[in-house]
Amino acid sequence: MYYLLTKIFFILVFCTFFSLDVHASELRLDVSKVDVRIGEEFVVEVLMNTDGLVNAVEGKIVFREDVFEVREIRDGNSSINLWIEKPHSESGAIVFSGITPGGFVGVNKHIFSVVFEVKQEGPAEISIAEAKALENDGTGTEISLALRNATVDIKAGDSSIRRSVIKDTVPPEPFTPIISSDPNIFGGQSFVVFSTQDKDSGISHYEIKEYRFKPFSLFILWRVVESPYILSDQELKSHTLMRALDNARNIQVSDIAPVRPLLWYEYAFYWIILIGVLCGAGYAFSKIWSKKFVTTL
Repeated sequence: MYYLLTKIFFILVFCTFFSLDVHASELRLDVSKVDVRIGEEFVVEVLMNTDGLVNAVEGKIVFREDVFEVREIRDGNSSINLWIEKPHSESGAIVFSGITPGGFVGVNKHIFSVVFEVKQEGPAEISIAEAKALENDGTGTEISLALRNATVDIKAGDSSIRRSVIKDTVPPEPFTPIISSDPNIFGGQSFVVFSTQDKDSGISHYEIKEYRFKPFSLFILWRVVESPYILSDQELKSHTLMRALDNARNIQVSDIAPVRPLLWYEYAFYWIILIGVLCGAGYAFSKIWSKKFVTTL
């Protein structure tokens, strides 16, 4: 009887602790290396374990600015689909706030990561502050959230030699922008919708260029845009050239053919303009050259 009661006691204790370990919601920091030297880079990953569906998380990653320097923030492949406040450095902290419609659940869910460089010896703790997570229950109930900070052991070293982490050389994933219109959106004007992912450093921004005649595209500047974007050419006769840039400046380009291609005589009009411009430039150059030649003689 004593043996049976003892066995039941240990089973209950084990199940209790096991249940807490598996089901407690937790926001934690994982470091790529524990021992780092001055001038060396390392990665801190922000991870989350969830006890049920979570659709919003926010907080700050706090560090000593005289000890650590933020080299790069990577939000590629994040469990967060929509950043209300994209992770950014702000006075000794990485501030972030984002949501995922429908929620996410599981262990080791990637939120974002930060590449730090060690500047000098000092307090080596990187901590989480003002963290909050909301349950995907229709009312945004705040959940109890355990926090786990990170520490590194800083050793003296040659700060002139930086030991860099692996760099992102992969462009964002291919994407296809969609041109659409709706009487209830933008007053019925045509707009383009676009989105893609970058699993390493994350998307930085998108740029667009619209042109009707390809030779003139070299003189058109890229414009930074957000989705959805109202097209400049509402006649939809232009090529729409878009590119997505990640935080490591890798580029993915997408080209959309015009919805209503130019007719032959419209192309002829642009060719006449181009030929006229070239002839004018050639004539001006010849006049300058002949004048210079006569002056030399």
